[in-house]
Amino acid sequence: MAKASQSNYKLTFCIANSTNFTDFLKKFIVVDTNALLELKTDNTIGIKSFTASRTAVKMGSLRLEDIFDFDSSQTIEKNIKIGIYFVETFIKMINIVSEETNDAYLDIFYESDADGEFSARSIDVYNNSLKYNFICAQKNLFKYMSDDIVKTVFNTDNNKFEFELDTVNLKKIELITSVEKGTNIEIKLVGDQDDYELFFITKNSKWKCHSEVTVNEPDSSIVINKEHLKYIDKEKYKVFVNDSKIVLESQDSDSFVTFGANATNDDE
Repeated sequence: MAKASQSNYKLTFCIANSTNFTDFLKKFIVVDTNALLELKTDNTIGIKSFTASRTAVKMGSLRLEDIFDFDSSQTIEKNIKIGIYFVETFIKMINIVSEETNDAYLDIFYESDADGEFSARSIDVYNNSLKYNFICAQKNLFKYMSDDIVKTVFNTDNNKFEFELDTVNLKKIELITSVEKGTNIEIKLVGDQDDYELFFITKNSKWKCHSEVTVNEPDSSIVINKEHLKYIDKEKYKVFVNDSKIVLESQDSDSFVTFGANATNDDE
């Protein structure tokens, strides 16, 4: 159950499923070891993480009721930004406290800044016998991506084609490219009318991916950096491809990944 104190600016949550919480946080460590969490008025907690060059962006959210003993009829009155430096340390604290007992809690202490926004000062993670105090990082230490920018980044209009990518095919792509010295992967659509084939092509390999494809523009392709594969979780995705980027929408969770196209295929 969440409780809010107007005088102390504190929210208290009873942790109902620590695994859901820590698994969610782990998704973003591969992009950045730090994270700016956002506790939102729609009763979700979200993260938008991106590389320094913003060539890869990852976004996800989780319902509070999937983590905490939280009554969905309640609401978070204001969005609260929570800066977490060294996410792995925060995860360890949650795991240690939760392993000792089923009665584990989070106290989030937050304040209003000059802009009228709320941000967390610290978090207590505790049970009946153990308490950790985690000092939150100031929000100005993070680059924030607004919701308007997110809509643009993950926009899937004007796609050349889209296809399904399951965990089996994702593992196959990772295996094939693991022995490659080259860095690029070309995703190429070949065929005409209703007879299309999807290929993943590297400097030394060409693999036909058996997947359902929806085509808007025949004979289309995009070149991506194979290093970006590490940002993709082992989930099933709907993949959208256009001239400048690839967007992956998870079918297993409320998460998205996008990365930009390489300007040229330097491996050729």
